Amino acid sequence: MLRYLLHNIILLSLLFSSFCQADDLGETLEIRFNDSAAIELKSKATELQSSVAIYEYVRNHFQYALYQGSRSNSINTFGAQRGNALDISSVLIAMLRSQNIPARYATGLVRIPAQQLNN
Repeated sequence: MLRYLLHNIILLSLLFSSFCQADDLGETLEIRFNDSAAIELKSKATELQSSVAIYEYVRNHFQYALYQGSRSNSINTFGAQRGNALDISSVLIAMLRSQNIPARYATGLVRIPAQQLNN
């Protein structure tokens, strides 16, 4: 599920960058990347240099934790390297936006038959 959500965020960022709105590049309470506390987050994103490398870094280095809703912002989640899908997505979005790559949350529902789920 987490991999699917992160994958959709990066794809939407790449596909719809021409439809970018100011909100797709700015900061929010959850998505922070411009203040002094975000130096490590921003420098890591700069080091990785591409949206694909940023996505792979987040996918491969963050541990999923099961809880509902957002408990932290992108800076704290980046430091802990742990969070639920929403908090980890906030880190991905913050890293992308810090590199002027438009990104936003994307959610959806996947429906598959129970038998396929069991496999």
